Order: sequence, then C-alpha cells, then structure tokens
Amino acid sequence: MDEDKTAEYWFDLGKYHSELKNMRSAMECYRKAINIDPYFQPAWVNLGAEFFQQKKYQESIECCQRAIRIRIDDDIPWLTMAANYFELNDDGKSLFCFQKAADLGSEKAIAFLQNARKLHDKLIDAEPVDVTDEIFPKPVTVQPPEEVSNEKVHREKIPIFEGSDHGRYIDKLAGFLLEEGNSLKDDTGGIISFIELFSRLKNEYPSFNGTPGDVLKALERLEKKRLIVGIKELEGSNLKVVEFVPGDLTADPQQVLGIAAIKGMLTIEEIMSETGWEDFRVARVLDVLEQKGIARKSTTYLTGTRWYFPGLKLNLIGQN
Repeated sequence: MDEDKTAEYWFDLGKYHSELKNMRSAMECYRKAINIDPYFQPAWVNLGAEFFQQKKYQESIECCQRAIRIRIDDDIPWLTMAANYFELNDDGKSLFCFQKAADLGSEKAIAFLQNARKLHDKLIDAEPVDVTDEIFPKPVTVQPPEEVSNEKVHREKIPIFEGSDHGRYIDKLAGFLLEEGNSLKDDTGGIISFIELFSRLKNEYPSFNGTPGDVLKALERLEKKRLIVGIKELEGSNLKVVEFVPGDLTADPQQVLGIAAIKGMLTIEEIMSETGWEDFRVARVLDVLEQKGIARKSTTYLTGTRWYFPGLKLNLIGQN
C-alpha cells in the first residue's frame, strides 16, 4: 500500500520515471515524497528540474526556492533557478544565481559564465539582482483582527521578555525550548545549530523578543537538569549545535558532524579523505546518523549520492 512507502521510495521511483522521460509520473512521485517529508530537499530539486523541462519557469523557481530554504549551500537549485531566470530574460537575477552556483562549486555555472564572457552575452553586463529576500521572506508581524488560526495562537504562546522577572522568564523559556526541541526531532534528528534554532524562534514567533544570551541561559538550565545533552562546538568548526537527544553519539559521528558543519553535503569519499577511515567505517557512521534522523541521503543525476544534515543549515547568504 502507498501508505507504507517512504519518501526515499517515491524519490527513487521518480528518478526512474525521469530517466524514462515520463515526466508526469516522475513529478507525481516527487510530490508524494514531499508530502511524506516536506524537508526532503532532493525531491524539490528534481521537481524543479521537471518543471523547467516543461518550460514552467515560475513553478520551477518556486521549487528551487523551497530546496534552497532547506539546503542553502547546494549549488544545483541555484543553477536551475539561474536557467529559469535566463529563459525569462531576467538577466540581473539570472546572473546573481549563476554566480551563487559558481561560488558553491558548480562546474556547469562556471563554464556557462566563462562562455558568456567569450560570446559577450548581454548577461555579463547586467547588474546582479540579489534574490535572497524572495527566498527567505521576512515574517509578517501584523495579524488580522479576526480569524486567527489555532496554529498562530499556539505560536504566540512563547514567553515574552519581562525585565522585572528575568529568572522566571528564563525558566519559562527553557520549558518552551524543550517542547520545541522535541518537535524538531522529525526534521533534524534532534540536533540543530544554535544559529538555526535562534533564527527559527525569530521567524516563526514574531512576539519573541529575547536575545541569543537568553536562549543560551535557558539551554544551560535544561543541560544542568539533564533534560538535553546541551550545547557543544563541533570539532574543526566554530559552529555551536544544540543536542535535544540522548548523549549516546560516539566520537565518530561527532567528527562527521564537524566536517558537515564546514562542508555541507558530504559523500563517502569526502569523509574518507577528511578522516582517513576505511569505507566500511564511514558507512557505519552514516547509518547511525541516518537511523537517528540526523543525516539524510540524497541522490541526483549530477552529484551521485550525498548526505545532508537538516539541523546544520548554515547561513551562506552574501558569502562568496
């Protein structure tokens, strides 16, 4: 029965139909994968590619934007979005996306830009138009006077800072963070960067007016009570992560997380190169991280099989 199938199953079936040029079936499979797991980034990437092949450029752009929100350092959706804007004759946005894809290592984007310069294409003379605000829109803080949804009411229950009762505020915030951390387990396996956690609080809860220091204090209280593992800096990086999981991750998975914090998506070969481990050791570590939901497998035509880490989304906007 379809209910028993996983997002990975529908994604792999979608790739099979894509290879057969059966676009309708491929897109249906990718949509089923997304319905099961809205954070399954490769399905958004491939769905965007299918829309591009059908010349449905705006639909393709929207899929690429969703993919980038999940994994901002993946060059493929940036490249596809660049191609969409190019077909729409929006040279400014196209150039920005080509440059972003090239900065992230896309050989196709680099080659395209080099060829455009040789041909003196007008694209090269365009002023790049930053599209990141379209991808990451700022949250709307003005609420309608009536018909506020139950979800919105729940979101507004986050503690509001009260300077006269700071200690109690931190306790309330700690309780809220513990609940929020439990809800993150399906998305990130319970591990999330501190930057991403604070960004979620600010974006999803407009009434939240606490500081990063407030959140750190609240997390420290949870750690002292042994309700969470706590905050640690991944080896080899300056990235602080919050662990809402039992403290049973060995040194090997922690080392892989440190590499992922720097490089983003990883292949088995990249991990072997960074660690000097044999392939069976790397496969065992990735299996542990997959079982915990911390790592997720992604397979595409262009890049092969890589693993991404939903809780370690880095803000690379504006970095070249």
